[in-house]
Amino acid sequence: MRPYFVRVGQRWQHLWMAGSGPPLLLLHGSPNRALAQKPLIESLAQSHLVIAPDTPGNGYSDPLPAGASQPKDFAAAALALLDALRVNRFAVYGHHSGAVMAAELVIAAPQRVCGVACD
Repeated sequence: MRPYFVRVGQRWQHLWMAGSGPPLLLLHGSPNRALAQKPLIESLAQSHLVIAPDTPGNGYSDPLPAGASQPKDFAAAALALLDALRVNRFAVYGHHSGAVMAAELVIAAPQRVCGVACD
């Protein structure tokens, strides 16, 4: 697992990446951070490129702008991160409030999501 910071618009997004293979976005529940799911990241990294961001305002990631607090705003932020990483198609796993974000991702960009698991 390696930590990264990526500039997404005016914000810095912190994330962990591990493994190789088909991209899998892993969204943690809030308030928390991606590192809380380290065992899951390491397990999934055996078959996927796991992208596990600290969602905006959590961990080391900058928050979204004032007034952007809905699940669709967090889904848009996740898509912007994936754009910055040049990831076009991906599967997504969301835990707790991350599952709500995962569902919003499917609604916002169904052509990009090739699989979804909500926990």
